[in-house]
Amino acid sequence: LRANDLLTSANEPVIPELFWELAGGWRRAAQPLAGLPEPGRGSQNALLQLGLDEEVGWALTDTLAARAWGMPMVVSPGYPPDFYVPTIIAFQRAVAQFGRAKGAEDRACTVAIAPVPFVCRGREDRPGEYWKVANHIVVALDIVQDEARGREILERWSPPEGIARVW
Repeated sequence: LRANDLLTSANEPVIPELFWELAGGWRRAAQPLAGLPEPGRGSQNALLQLGLDEEVGWALTDTLAARAWGMPMVVSPGYPPDFYVPTIIAFQRAVAQFGRAKGAEDRACTVAIAPVPFVCRGREDRPGEYWKVANHIVVALDIVQDEARGREILERWSPPEGIARVW
């Protein structure tokens, strides 16, 4: 990071350069699923590593997570959630249990393996959202991948108090 001038001499991140450098390499390989996990399925949810009441588990991201963070976007009712899952095993079990959707328009949700463990550990409860939501920086990295609207959404977002704007 220092060699690329992304850290200061005090080991602090150079903002917003570090965010945009990370965004350039951030890729979410999402698999659309034909089904969606449901609460109250005990051992079935444990096998999927949902982690609804645990430190590690599925992390809501992208569009619905952006809305949960208060990013300025319109989302239609019934829009399917996008998740990061904590392990390849959780990913494989989700695909096996719910099946692959025929196409993006037929999806009940999408799942992708978290690129780093923090994504499924640093989840937060957000008002009005059932699922635990990925950290705002993770969500911002996913949103900015949309070349048509990503930067505009981030530019227009006024984060809640205590949230650092790093873009």
